[in-house]
Parts: sequence; structure tokens; C-alpha cells
Amino acid sequence: MKKPWEILKIHPVIIGIALSVFVVGIMSVYELGIRVSTENPKYINQDLSRPQTVEKINCPEILVEYLVEALGEQDIDKALRGFSIDESIMKVSVRNEINKQEMFYTDMMIAPSGHYDIYNEISAAELSGKYVREFEYILKELPDFEKAEIKSIDIVLPDVQKSKEYQSKGQKFSEVWGGDCMTEMMVLLEYEQKNYLLGLTMNHYKDYWKIIDLGSELTSTTNEKPIREITEDEYKKLRGTQTIKSYMNDLQKELKVEDMELYGKENIEVENMLFSPNYFILNSLKEDTPEQVIEKFIVCIEKKDLTSAMAYCMPENVTADDKTTIDLIKKQEKIAKELKRFCYGFLGYDYQNEEKLDQIGKSGSKIIDGLDPKYFMYFDWSDIILVDQQENLREYIVGCHYEGEKYISGFTLVNQDGWHIQSLSSNKFGIEPGENRKVTDQEYEKILKVWDEK
Repeated sequence: MKKPWEILKIHPVIIGIALSVFVVGIMSVYELGIRVSTENPKYINQDLSRPQTVEKINCPEILVEYLVEALGEQDIDKALRGFSIDESIMKVSVRNEINKQEMFYTDMMIAPSGHYDIYNEISAAELSGKYVREFEYILKELPDFEKAEIKSIDIVLPDVQKSKEYQSKGQKFSEVWGGDCMTEMMVLLEYEQKNYLLGLTMNHYKDYWKIIDLGSELTSTTNEKPIREITEDEYKKLRGTQTIKSYMNDLQKELKVEDMELYGKENIEVENMLFSPNYFILNSLKEDTPEQVIEKFIVCIEKKDLTSAMAYCMPENVTADDKTTIDLIKKQEKIAKELKRFCYGFLGYDYQNEEKLDQIGKSGSKIIDGLDPKYFMYFDWSDIILVDQQENLREYIVGCHYEGEKYISGFTLVNQDGWHIQSLSSNKFGIEPGENRKVTDQEYEKILKVWDEK
């Protein structure tokens, strides 16, 4: 038997070529691995690439003008930037809201990002989706919104809002959403010879204001229907006689907070205003086979990478020329809600139905403790079962284990220049989007047996 160096002497060229091919192959595999593992699940489109021109505003009426102008331009990106998305996802206390309501269900609140920042992107997608649906309602009610003219911007019933009863309510609001104080405002718009009231709920953060929601309880507007027709006489009754600045000075004295300024008149042109981006656009992550997508999705959950998990559910990529649209943001909201339910269900309880705490058998603190993403690492999946197959569609059941219990979840995938998740559901098994269904050992074995035979 010839020794290696003897073979090298006889066939140096062949050995050299073989080594070169081997090295190139290793490098290709390495580069592929790097490409897949570092692909960014977020994308900067044309709108998000626009730089901010103002950091913050402490004059709430300017913020209202900013929103009206953005909606008139149908500039969804600009409008969203005026809302307290970043502030809310960091400061929200889902625990306090649960204890206040003495109940809990999945859609009662955004994900608990104020407790665990791993949920930040889910919460951001939920909030931005909520806000664009409010924009959508306004633009359907007043389709040529650019024709709307501002007649007046005011504090709603200032004497009521300064009352101890109302301030107590505001304190409870701040205990859930953070910030110093909230204030209800309204704007009177003239549109096609009719008057409309748009209600807004503003939240203050030490030295600036953001819009935390559209709709105002005192004006009988809601986040589902934030704008309504109104007469000038009714509007005057809601406005009272106090100016915004005077109201803010009174409110600051009432709150007795020295290191906070509630009002500062800024000299800035609204048309040039643009706040920093506070939402994101998902890339679409795809794989060559549906099984690869499911496996990568599960790995994302285990590694607490919920943004990439969401990206595997995104049907198509945006491009640099794409603008932020209502439909795009709503699509991401749907993905976020499915993933939130999936995570909740995997962590032991599907909170889909409204239940009192005594029915759930947990306090608000225990519920939030149980949603800690540190438990994602225990996602122990065992089987990926194909249950339906069509030309460019596959449906799977995935079995997993958590704390000694067995669960099944559904995955419906489609092939559009690569496989991605269409829905975390299974029509075949009646598994709803995002549902993680607990099953007995016998039920699980029966599922395995039936589909093994097929």
C-alpha cells in the first residue's frame, strides 16, 4: 500500500485539483450557512429610509396638526411616527391591566413586552396594526381627507379632566401604559360643508407628547370609530373656555411634578416635521422545502428570535421603492397575533377565551411569570406530520412536549418562489390560527398511527 506522500509524488496535479474542489466546496457551504443565518428579517423601505427632522414635541396641538396633515397626504409612515409605539411597548404593564380587569385573554392586551423585551416586535406589530385600522376608518368616512380643514384644536371638557375623579382614572391608565399623564383632545374639521370631530388620547413622557390612541371617551368617539359628525354648538360645549396652555399649567400644578414640563410652545413648520421610525417592515424568509421552514421556525422560537419567526410567515418581500401601506401593516398585525397565541399556548395555556382569574386559577403576576420567554428553550418537538398535500400547498401537524404534556399545532405552507408559512393552523384538524392544542397520550398516538398508515 502506497503511503500518502508517495501518492502525492505520483499524482500531484490530480491531488491539487481534488484539494481545490474540496476547499471551494467547504467555502460554499460556509457562505450558504452564513447567508441563511444572517439574513435580516426586517427591511427598510422607501418610507422608513426617510430621516427624522424632529425628535420630540411638547406642544400637543402641533402633534394634532401633524397627524391631520399626514392623513391628508395618506402618508401612513408619517402618521404612525406620531404615535407612542416605542414608548408603549417598553412601558406597558400587562400584569397591572390583568389585575385591574381581574380577567385575561390573548387579545385583551398587546404582548407583555414591558416585562420581556423579546416580545417587542410582536407588540409593535400589534399596535401599528391597531393604529392603521383607525386611519382606515377615518379615510373611509372622509375619503378626500386632504380637503379637510382644521377649524379648532382643543382640550375636551377641561374642568372634567382636572377633577380628582378623572385624575385618578388617568393614574390607573399610566400604571398600565406608562407616561406622566394622559389628556383627551379633539379637533374640529370642516369637510364638504359639514363639521366633524376627531377625538384623540394623548400621553405625556417627561418633556414631550405622543398620541397613544385615536378616540376620546369624553367626546363619545372610540378607537373603532374615532371621528363623527358634530354641530358647532355641541363642539363649543365640549371645548369650554380654557386654552390649552392654561389647562396644561393648571394640570402641572395639580400633578406637583417639578422635573416635568407639560407644555412648551415650539416654533416649527408642521409640513417639515417627521419623527423617528417606530415600526418595522418584515422581510419574507423562505426555504426550499416546507419541512425546512417548520424546523427553522421552531429554532427561531427556541432561540427567542420572534422577529425571524414572524418573517417566515410573511408572504412576499417589499422592495426599496415600496411605501408603507395600511394593508401591509395589517398583514403584519395578523402574523403577530397568530405568533402571540402560539407562544402563549406552547407555554401551557391557550388564553383565547375571556376568563376570570379565578377560572384560570392564576393571578396576574403568575400569568405574566408563565409567559417568560426563557421557557422557549424547552420547546421539544418530536414529529412533523404531513396531513394534506396540493400542488403548491402543504398542511402539517407538529407534535411537541412541554412540562410533561403533549401538544399539537398546525402549519399551512405555500410555495411562492420558496416555501413560507401561510398560517399557523390546520383545516384538516380544525386547529385555529396560532392554536397549540393539548392532547392526551392516547390522542397523540392515534394521530401518529392514522397518518403512519396513510
